[in-house]
Amino acid sequence: MKRVILVLVATLLCATTQAQSLGDMLKSLSSALTSTSEKPKEEAPKPSYPTEKELIGEWTFEQLDMEYTGDDPLASVAIASAKTQIPTLTAQAGLEAGKDKLHINNDGTLVFTTSGKSVLARYSYIQPTGTLIVTVEDKTRKAIFTTLVSKKDGQLRVMFDANELMAIAEANVPNLKEDSTFVMAKTLVGTYKGILIGGIFK
Repeated sequence: MKRVILVLVATLLCATTQAQSLGDMLKSLSSALTSTSEKPKEEAPKPSYPTEKELIGEWTFEQLDMEYTGDDPLASVAIASAKTQIPTLTAQAGLEAGKDKLHINNDGTLVFTTSGKSVLARYSYIQPTGTLIVTVEDKTRKAIFTTLVSKKDGQLRVMFDANELMAIAEANVPNLKEDSTFVMAKTLVGTYKGILIGGIFK
């Protein structure tokens, strides 16, 4: 279980490490953004949620993905900046595009394989909202992740809420709360609600 948590947290930490001067960058953008007349926000296209049958099968990892679902323009800039680093973040997190696999079985279990190691989990799926609830546990710990899945052009997108991820990581990985980079990342995602992080599979 720790492997799954650390891979996701490592991705988030790598993204926020480059943003240590994020506060200064956002301040410099703030006046320009606030002085500009606001344009009405375009309505995002509705995601396509797969049926449970469409989830079943072997999925190959393609790349990490990040998204901001809130309406703070400064956070949007920060996430857009982090997304340009996705290839680097993927490598730093130890993920391999084209090799890592996600097997979703029809018995309510799934297996994620990365770096030659596999993690077994149980899942339940709520199709109307695209909510995939994943339970990972070992002899001493249990973690429940609420993820959002969508499907488009043959690709499966699996996204975790960054705040939930940080809380699970802090509860399951000893001494993580003492890491300065983790603390910075936690502060960032706590300030800007609606940050999602996950992966794209095909």
